[in-house]
Amino acid sequence: MERGPVFLQVKATDKLKFVSKGQAITFRVERRDLRSWLAESFPVILVVYDAGNEVGYWLYIQAYFEKKPRFDLARAGVTVTLRIPVLDVLNPTVVRLFADYRDRVQSMMLEVVRHDA
Repeated sequence: MERGPVFLQVKATDKLKFVSKGQAITFRVERRDLRSWLAESFPVILVVYDAGNEVGYWLYIQAYFEKKPRFDLARAGVTVTLRIPVLDVLNPTVVRLFADYRDRVQSMMLEVVRHDA
């Protein structure tokens, strides 16, 4: 049995915007959604599903924003544009990677839990 969650947020689109000479896609998310995702301790993975080509691109939300120390959610607009590398395609191998992310987070959260009455 796997312990602890990995949260997946799936968004579908018929039109992707490619940038950086086709090396990434951009996708807008609501600031309120982003606020909720960043408040989670366990990994939140955004999957943008390209319905026309039947492919999903993924982004580990908390890791993405840890690499952007100057980003200020309070100053962000109603939407925030994310860049997702086109090499980050959803497949069975990366699903195991998501579990590894969860396990790393969980190992940092180890504390003694007592249920004394």
